[in-house]
Amino acid sequence: MTDDRVVKFFNANDSDADGRIGLEDFLGFYKERALNRPDAVWANLTNAKYGPDLRLSGDQASADDTGIMTDMTVLPRFKLSHYGPFFQELLSVLRSLPITA
Repeated sequence: MTDDRVVKFFNANDSDADGRIGLEDFLGFYKERALNRPDAVWANLTNAKYGPDLRLSGDQASADDTGIMTDMTVLPRFKLSHYGPFFQELLSVLRSLPITA
């Protein structure tokens, strides 16, 4: 069973039709959404527990007033680096980017 929204998303944003959304495709999609549907982008960020200052809020944020995270396991970088397939995909994406000085 496939979700029509996912199929539609890939059809509209998978520029090289390889069945994957690359970094440039994702950034292009998100930029278009941020410009044309800012209400939806803010709703998504709010649902992901980000505040208007783009800092994590609620249970995922630190309880102290410094704004410093105390539970590093909730950070995307921790999750990516501790799950091999995602980490390898991240490295693959980074290797494909042009090197600039």
